[in-house]
Amino acid sequence: MYHLEDYHLPLSSLIEPEYKREAESFHGSFGIEKKWARLFMDLRPAFQITHADRQDSLTTYLTLWNDFSSKLDLGEKINLSLQHQYKMMISEKDSNLNEIEANIVRPSLQFNSGGIILEGGMVLYNGLVESEGKASWRYKNLYVAAGREFHIYFKPVHMAEYKQIEYSISTINIGYISSPLKVMVYIFQVRNSRGDLPGIREEIDMNLSWLQLSQKAGIYNINSDDSSPIAMFNHLSLLFSPNVWRWRSARFQPFMGLESYYLQSLCITCIDPTKVPLFDNSDFGSYTSHLLNMELGFLVNRFKISYRWINLLRDLVQNSSRTYPIQPIQQLAVVWQFWN
Repeated sequence: MYHLEDYHLPLSSLIEPEYKREAESFHGSFGIEKKWARLFMDLRPAFQITHADRQDSLTTYLTLWNDFSSKLDLGEKINLSLQHQYKMMISEKDSNLNEIEANIVRPSLQFNSGGIILEGGMVLYNGLVESEGKASWRYKNLYVAAGREFHIYFKPVHMAEYKQIEYSISTINIGYISSPLKVMVYIFQVRNSRGDLPGIREEIDMNLSWLQLSQKAGIYNINSDDSSPIAMFNHLSLLFSPNVWRWRSARFQPFMGLESYYLQSLCITCIDPTKVPLFDNSDFGSYTSHLLNMELGFLVNRFKISYRWINLLRDLVQNSSRTYPIQPIQQLAVVWQFWN
């Protein structure tokens, strides 16, 4: 697969009015699956070659992945699994090479009986051992789970330099899951080199014949002054389209869409899209933003016509001191849907 990007971002600066980023990349991957009587194996290698130009600063990347997983059934309720994850990144800038790699092995044992699932295992990397596990129980529409996961990612230091970051997440999940309604609450704690960062998230999904509602919210870094950019968020999406009375058999249906984004930032660290990494210390100060969009129109088979209001409240929505805020926009939208 081939990807070409030519990105121009207007900046709120007279000295540097525009930020330019160009990228050209090639991607490739394949997958092999094999299943025997009690054994299943899955192998998925991939690669990516990228040439990036950020404001005339050139860097070339080669990234290799390999994900391998296998599962052995030891009985009707017990199975043994093994996962291997590998990632290597080589970057070249000004004839200098930088290389970083992560090699993770995850053996685990799982017990599944009715609505109870128990899973325990470990993570092996760089000669170190971390524990992982999960326990979940579901009875009718009720769902309860607790677990611990370990993760590694590459954090950019400069355009051609990365460092490996390790962290673990401990979670307690409580939910109600039914056909029209799903409610989930996630209580979590992230542990990394800076300490423990607790938080909470919730999700609500409702899907009726005449109403679709999705709401997600989260609070991060509770009782912590960590430098993460987000303190709280709330996202609400609603689509109302009456499927009653004359609209039940009509060729078209009116609809109303509403979408709300609320964001509160600690802003000890702020976002600068012109730098690597994106999170940069700044004097922008703490802030909140609220973006409200609305859409009214008609739904027809494979066709939609509507009128949209973006930033309906005309609030100052600006999550970076380097960019312009989102302006109030009104537009007529005509959308066709093509089905295979």
